[in-house]
Amino acid sequence: MKIDNGFHPGLSWEQYRGLDALNCSTLKAYKSCPANAKAYMDKGTTETKAMALGSAFHCLALEPERFDLDYVLRPEGIDRRTKVGKATWLEFVEANAHRTIVDDPDAHRTTKAMLDSLQGNPHTAEILNRPNTHKECAVVGELVIDRQLRRFKALFDLVDAESGDLWIDDIKTCQDASPRGFSRQSGKLEYYMQAALYMDLADALDTEVAGFRFLAVESKPNHLSNVYTYPFGCQEHIEGRRLYKERARTHFQCVEAGKWPGYTPMEAMLPDYCYTDGDF
Repeated sequence: MKIDNGFHPGLSWEQYRGLDALNCSTLKAYKSCPANAKAYMDKGTTETKAMALGSAFHCLALEPERFDLDYVLRPEGIDRRTKVGKATWLEFVEANAHRTIVDDPDAHRTTKAMLDSLQGNPHTAEILNRPNTHKECAVVGELVIDRQLRRFKALFDLVDAESGDLWIDDIKTCQDASPRGFSRQSGKLEYYMQAALYMDLADALDTEVAGFRFLAVESKPNHLSNVYTYPFGCQEHIEGRRLYKERARTHFQCVEAGKWPGYTPMEAMLPDYCYTDGDF
C-alpha cells in the first residue's frame, strides 16, 4: 500500500501493517543480532499474556467503542472435558470468530481497573481526555540514515496534529510505575528509542514538537499510574536517536547485502559482579 508522508488518523491496523516502511518494533528486534530481527520480520512474535493484556487495555483506553466489538469474555460454567461442554465451547468460538476471547476473568477486571486508575489520576486523565486528539494515529515520514532518506512508520497512541505545541503520548502497562521502576523498564525495553524515533518523525513533518510523554500504569493492584516526559532535544532523546539510527543503519546494510548474521564469536566474559579484586 502506498501512502503520502504525514499523519493518517483512521488508518486500519491491516493498512498500517501493509505499509512498506521501517518501524520501531523491527529496530528493537536488532538488539541481540540481525538474525533474530530477520526471524521477527518473517514470523512475527508469539503473544505473551502481558502482551495480550496490553493490547486489550490499549483498545479499552483509546477505542472504548470498539472494545466489546473486538473482545469477549469467556463464559463461565463450560466444562470442555464433557461432550456437551465441548459442543457449547465450539459454538461459542464460532459465534465469536471475529473477536478475541479473553480467557481469564481476572484479566478483564484488570483492564477495567487500570483504566479507572488513568481516569482517576488528574495528570493522566487530562492527557487522555484532551480534546482534538487523534488516537491510534498512523504516521509516515522520512529520516536521514547515512545521508540517505529512509522511510519510517509509527502508530501514535495519542497526538494532537492540529496543535502548535505537539505532544506525542504513549500508554505503557508495567509492573512498577514508580520513577525508579519505570526508568529501568524504559532502558530494558528501549522506550527512549521509541520516543526519539516518534519525535523525529513528527519533526520531519514540519510540526513543532514539544516532546513525548509516557502514561505508565501498573498491571498489578493498586494499579498506580504516572506521567513521564521526554522534552524534545533532551539527553534521552539524543541517546534514543543515536540508537535508532545505529539499528536502522544495520537494517539497511542487511537488506542490501541480503544477509542477517547471528552472534559474533568472541572471548567469553562474566557479568561484572562475578569479578573480585585481589589474589587468592
